[in-house]
Amino acid sequence: MVKVVRPGLAILALLAAVAVPSAAAESAVLDAPPDLVRKAAISSLEKEGFKVSGPRRSTGELTARRARPVKYTDGKSDAEAELQRIAKVDPMWQADVSSLSEYYVTMTVATHDVDSGKTRIDVSAQITGARRSRGRRGRPVPVPIPSSGVLEKELVGDIQNRLASAGDSSS
Repeated sequence: MVKVVRPGLAILALLAAVAVPSAAAESAVLDAPPDLVRKAAISSLEKEGFKVSGPRRSTGELTARRARPVKYTDGKSDAEAELQRIAKVDPMWQADVSSLSEYYVTMTVATHDVDSGKTRIDVSAQITGARRSRGRRGRPVPVPIPSSGVLEKELVGDIQNRLASAGDSSS
């Protein structure tokens, strides 16, 4: 019997194993029931190009992932500005970005029923780069990149705006 190994699954498992939890998680208490908050979160994530995995209603948690290839033009990365915006930057950052072939952002949104009609939302992001050797064709080496909290704040703000506009349209 021949065992078939899918490289995509191995890459995902490897990247997930080294992902660094965000120290910049964002929380808010929203004036809406959990179901409406989850729907707003899914809409916001999908609008930003994230693929949302099946929400777990029992835990109130959903996970979404976005993958971006890194392209180079004249030795400059197209992802450098985006990564500097969403990640904590240290003095060695330039060297790390220059060798990435792709990066992944995983957002986790947890909803908790607080009061009748109110929901606490906790948002965190994990950013993982992938560095490949051999002309960008070798196995990826995961590079954990700490989140700056920008993505988390933007998502919470977008969810609040969606809920406010939904409340305005129903009045």
